[in-house]
Amino acid sequence: MPYVTDKLPFILSYLKNNPLQDCHATLFDMTQPQCNDQIHLLSDILLKTLRTSGELPERNHLRVKICQADAKMYCLTERKDRWNVHGIQRGKNHVIAVKKTHNVKNDLLCTPDKRILWLSKTYDGHVHDKKIVDEQPLSFPTGITLWQDTGFFRSYA
Repeated sequence: MPYVTDKLPFILSYLKNNPLQDCHATLFDMTQPQCNDQIHLLSDILLKTLRTSGELPERNHLRVKICQADAKMYCLTERKDRWNVHGIQRGKNHVIAVKKTHNVKNDLLCTPDKRILWLSKTYDGHVHDKKIVDEQPLSFPTGITLWQDTGFFRSYA
């Protein structure tokens, strides 16, 4: 990648959109093996940077620290489409990937200023939100207002 300023958009767009590496490589004018190398390198750098700065969300529900200053909390679910490539057909000037999607989801806990405090394990998309919370229960101090959608009904009452 010729410019340092391209590296953050490269890895963030890959993690957010989850494209095929061939497509992502084309977007950033590189080959698929170069793209693969950059993804592995930049993913590690991003993870270490978030951990060092203290901004990496907690993944263990037993270690989540919620202080009284966070008077409002939001319990949300993030869903993401994942592509499975079932076959590649190569033509003279094009490549066609036959793909199917399936969803994965995570529950997350965040503050009103959009700081993510906790990110659950990743589950298949068909798993209900409440089941995720039941398997990884969070405990909140008194005085916390928790905003949640109906998928969490009766989990935190």
